Amino acid sequence: MAREIRDKKTSVDELIPIERARDAICYPDPMSETCDKLIKALVRSGIMYFVNKGPITINRYKVLGKGWASIVFLARIGNRDVAVKALRPGSRRHTLLHEAAMLLAASRLDISPRPYYYDHLFIAMQYLDSIPLINYAKQANLLELRYVLRRLLTKAYLLDLIGISHNELARPHNQVLVEKGTSEPYIIDFEAATISTNPSNLTQLVGGILRIRKIRETIDIDVSEIRELLRGYKLAKNTEQRTEVVNILINRIAPL
Repeated sequence: MAREIRDKKTSVDELIPIERARDAICYPDPMSETCDKLIKALVRSGIMYFVNKGPITINRYKVLGKGWASIVFLARIGNRDVAVKALRPGSRRHTLLHEAAMLLAASRLDISPRPYYYDHLFIAMQYLDSIPLINYAKQANLLELRYVLRRLLTKAYLLDLIGISHNELARPHNQVLVEKGTSEPYIIDFEAATISTNPSNLTQLVGGILRIRKIRETIDIDVSEIRELLRGYKLAKNTEQRTEVVNILINRIAPL
């Protein structure tokens, strides 16, 4: 099960009333009707403050991420920080409810951050003090990287078992966050995820991992053997056979 979110210490100077942060959370149209609805929905859920932290700057404010459909920012509920993913005004997407449902299912197995509150306009979820996998790989030693990969491959397999296809793990560079301190990897961004009778998260992830040069240079593997194991995984007739192949695969890529 996903762990309870831990309190994050935030300076009072970094807390901004959510209404005043319109220019960031409702970029590019802070005066839109969509923005009015978003702010009202956030306040109803107890999200009163925007936390001015993150690697990306929008109109003088700092946020965690910016995509074509959404903005991700840090916010405060009570004495806890949460990551909020909010639809951008004018986005071609009309709701985040599907993504929230995917996150709810995945987070029960500790695969993804846990969503706490959600609406068709936003998802407030567990905040991870973390770095993208591609950046983690540049600084990790062999043992650290092996641990992360073992956990990550296991989580991709669990996604396959519960019938959720993430559909973006062929490029896991920024789709996987590694939590600082614990080195626990989490799969994020389920906006393209679908329900599937034959998901291929594990095979996509392995291919994506091997395309990250630093990982490929750090771990010593036989690529032809890995490909053969992946073929065996696809051809496995039942869960027992698949699990057996997965165990061999994990031990080839990231041995203890």
